[in-house]
Parts: sequence; structure tokens; C-alpha cells
Amino acid sequence: MAPAALGLTLASALLHAVWNALLKRSKNLDDASVVVFATALVVTALLAFVWPGPAFPRAAALGWALAAGVGEGGYFIGLVGSLERAPLGWSYTWMRGGALLVAWPVGLLLGERIDGLAIFAVAGMLGGLGLLGLSTGERGSRRALPYVLGAAGSIAWFNACYKLALGAGASPPALFATSMAVGLPIQALHRRVRRGTWTGPVEWRPALGAGLLCTAAFLCYLVALRISSSAAVLTLRNTSIVFTLLLGWALGERPRGRQVAGVVLVSLGAALLGWPR
Repeated sequence: MAPAALGLTLASALLHAVWNALLKRSKNLDDASVVVFATALVVTALLAFVWPGPAFPRAAALGWALAAGVGEGGYFIGLVGSLERAPLGWSYTWMRGGALLVAWPVGLLLGERIDGLAIFAVAGMLGGLGLLGLSTGERGSRRALPYVLGAAGSIAWFNACYKLALGAGASPPALFATSMAVGLPIQALHRRVRRGTWTGPVEWRPALGAGLLCTAAFLCYLVALRISSSAAVLTLRNTSIVFTLLLGWALGERPRGRQVAGVVLVSLGAALLGWPR
């Protein structure tokens, strides 16, 4: 992996963990998330106008960008639903680890080879998620599981769509802006149906800050994905699991010993599964 791709991927992982932590701190998390993703949409749409090269040189690039937006919409709903009901570290590990476990069999269907290391990695990830448990033991946390599983499937979907869109020549900011333009109304409609009206004042400064960090995280990731192999990028990108555990600890979360072991197993399994071979 080139130094530029390495730096972009690690920056993306850290920034992604930080903006999730900022969102988790919001008292009005549902409405703050709308601000976060609207900020990402506006910033990347403006960047798309000055980014060199055509936005979508082929129809396939635009098609995959629109498809990615459906996955982003599902991810927004799952992210908010899980963070409202469970700690950051537990939710994030389930989402990222689950996404890899969803994507792996799809990759096999597309012709990726299976080997002993991959089987060992998957077994480790399953063991890690088992240690995390279906809930955190806190009241109401079991209700977060459908949301984290939905978010995991959505992450697997939009990552595949992003890679295909980039392969068809899509510009990273135009790709993300288009995806946001599809995903944001899905989340806003879900919020409207669930809540009816705005539920209270939004903490604008942290929400806008999280939106800018979200934008930077995804742009770093997409540029790295464009200039390097997807396996290497996805492997390093999952260091965000460890960053998020540490940030959750800073927010006052105190996971049990077996849950920490689960995070470690999921992180190592993710690294082995995506390791270039």
C-alpha cells in the first residue's frame, strides 16, 4: 500500500470513530443526525464542482452512486437506532464486524477464493461477536440488535456500491454527495414517521462538527479506495473499531472484560479477513 493510501485510510478510521462519538454525545441524537448528514451533503456537493475530472463519466458510475445512497439511508437509521439504545463501543463493533461477515459470503459468490486464514478469521469474528453478546446487559439494550444488524447489512451494501462506482470512474465527492442526496431523505422520512415533529433543540456546534468530520472521513476513505486495493483499505479501515472502543471509554463507557475481548477478536478477525494475499 502506498504511503498516501495508508495515511488516508488511517485518517478515515480515526475521523469516523470521532464523529460517531460526537453524535453519541448528543441529547437529541435523532435530529442531530439529520444535521450531520445534511452537512456532509452540502460540503461534498460544493467540492464536486471544483474536483478535477468528470463527476460520472459512465452511466454505471451514477447508477452505483444512487444504489449506495439506499444503503446509506439504511445505515443512518440503524446507526441512530443503535446509539439511542446501546453503548458506542458495543454498537460500532457489531456494525463493522457484522458488515464484514455479510460481505464475505457475497465475495465468495463473486469468485473470491477461500483459504484457511479466511476461515480462521471468520471464526474469530464470530467468536468475538459471541463474547460481545446480543445485548450489553443494560436495560433496553437488546432492542438495539435489529438496528445494528440492519446497519451492518447496509454498510456491506454501500461499500460494494462505492467500489463499483469508483471502478466506473466516479469522482469521490460527487459519489458521496449523490449517495447522501438519496440516503438523507430516507432517514428524514423514517424520523418523520417515527417522531412526527422535531423532538427538541439541536446542539448545533457538535452536530456541524460531526458533519464536517463525517465528510472528511468518507472522502479520505473513497480516495484511498480509488488508489489502492480494496482489501488493504478495508483491513486498515477497521482499526476504527479500536478507536471507537477507546472513545467510548473516554465517554464513560465501561465494557466488561469479555466484551473487550470480543472487540479485540473482531478487530483481529477483520484484519486477517481483509489482509491482502
